[in-house]
Amino acid sequence: MALGKYLMELDSKSLIEIIDDPENWGTEYQDRAEDELDDRNLPPEEVRALAITVNEGIAYKVIMNDAISKAELSMHKSRFLSAAEIKQIYIEQLEKYIKYKDQFRFDVWSYAVGGL
Repeated sequence: MALGKYLMELDSKSLIEIIDDPENWGTEYQDRAEDELDDRNLPPEEVRALAITVNEGIAYKVIMNDAISKAELSMHKSRFLSAAEIKQIYIEQLEKYIKYKDQFRFDVWSYAVGGL
């Protein structure tokens, strides 16, 4: 009963995080979170917007943790978004990661111009 009460206290975004987190697949935790989200009768547009936000975070976490060291990236699945939408999110998050990494690169031209 404690799990049900805990899930009722969470916001909708947190429930979607539980549902789409690959670590929770096939668990009672995920099933109960799905039931709680369904009970809230949220508009589909709101659920979709929250799902996009949540899956962007999951994709970025996957990219940061282990995807860069592998030759092939395995994308997670979402209950709320299609495989094509998840793929697009991964592309956007990979671009974000590359821009983040580029800021630490030594820029020879900036150093040369600054020395003049």
